[in-house]
Amino acid sequence: MHLPAQTDAAADRFPMIRIWEEYPVTAGFTVRQGGFSRGPYAALNLALHVGDDAARVIQNRALFFRMLQQDPKQAIFAEQVHGHRAVVVTSREGGAGVWQTADAIARCDALVCGQTGVLLNILVADCVPILLYDPVHNAVAAVHAGWRGTVSGSVDAAVASMRMAFGTLPHQILAVVGPSIGPCCYAVGSSVAQAVQEQASFLGAALGWRGATQYFDLWMANRLRLNRLGIDRVQVLGQCTFCHSDQYFSYRASNGTCGRMAGFIRMDGRETSG
Repeated sequence: MHLPAQTDAAADRFPMIRIWEEYPVTAGFTVRQGGFSRGPYAALNLALHVGDDAARVIQNRALFFRMLQQDPKQAIFAEQVHGHRAVVVTSREGGAGVWQTADAIARCDALVCGQTGVLLNILVADCVPILLYDPVHNAVAAVHAGWRGTVSGSVDAAVASMRMAFGTLPHQILAVVGPSIGPCCYAVGSSVAQAVQEQASFLGAALGWRGATQYFDLWMANRLRLNRLGIDRVQVLGQCTFCHSDQYFSYRASNGTCGRMAGFIRMDGRETSG
């Protein structure tokens, strides 16, 4: 597929959050500004499955790839299902889910890779995007953790896959918890609280009350999971997508109709000792 033409103006209005720039990785999180989508999907919607004009999403993705100097044939997207399945991918899966949802990595909420040049992407709008990097064994992961994935352990599955495939030890991992709905805004019902207590009682510390309303702190919960695995180098960006729905897509703030942002990571090939 040929990429749509890009104007200098489009390139100039492409903000993103970049992390780990001191390491040989390209990693970070997109925001909602800088793309071609309109209405509730404005502007940089990167999801093909949310009702947006597909042609505009393709333009947005093409712009995204250009800004990252990424070959689309080596980018990978997943069919996220709010589960805890992790899949190790290589360049052979390159292009999966890039221009259509039908060939995305099926029923997967964590992508893991040990090859350079392969861009892993997960899509979010209030759910937690988590990026993992092992600079010792040169392995990366992109994890989608909504409340279900947080409770069932999508990040645990990613770490287990990194260890099995590449020999990663948890203390070697750097982790970043990206923008998502914060503890200030994530009110939950009794069914969520019950699932936490039944499936992962150690996450109970992330549940709290303000008046008659119960809240779930997804940032704390995922930090607890990472620490429990032995990962101590955890950065939580602390950006609430609901509070800042002008900057981030928020499913709750938009009543369920909105675009999606990407958490992305790619190893770039320069060697590091960690």
